[in-house]
Parts: sequence; structure tokens; C-alpha cells
Amino acid sequence: MVTPETLMRQAGMTAETWMCEANRMADTLEITDETAKAKLIAAYMIAAALDQLTMTYRDVEEARTGAYIYVEEAKTKAYREVEEEKLS
Repeated sequence: MVTPETLMRQAGMTAETWMCEANRMADTLEITDETAKAKLIAAYMIAAALDQLTMTYRDVEEARTGAYIYVEEAKTKAYREVEEEKLS
């Protein structure tokens, strides 16, 4: 299961990666206007937030699926125990 600490570390890595990409693009496109550069970086930071949100949703879904499987296995085990009890 994913811990809050893992999500925070992952968010930090995501933001850093996207920020580096934003700076690289600003240099590649030779943007000199500071307002335009700030808007480009802001767009990349929004993308980073959306990227992190998507990863978090995925992690939550994996945890939910794992919990569902655990519950189904517990129900099956309980059902078997009841059936065995009836037979004895």
C-alpha cells in the first residue's frame, strides 16, 4: 500500500522533473520575456500537479482493488468454514 510519505516524495520528484523540463523548454525556445517565461513555467507546474493527481488516483485504485480482493478472500474462507462446520 502507498504511504502518505511516498506520495509526498513522489509529488516532489514530479514537480522537480516538470520544472527542469519547463526551464529546458524556455531555453530551447529562447524565451527572453520574463512574463512569457513565467507563464510557460506555470503551465508546466499545472501539468506537474495533474500528473501527480493521476498517479495518486492510480495508487488509490490499486489500494481499493487490493482491499476488495482481501474482502472477497475472507468471505470465501468464512463460507468454506461454515460449510465444513455443517458437514461435521
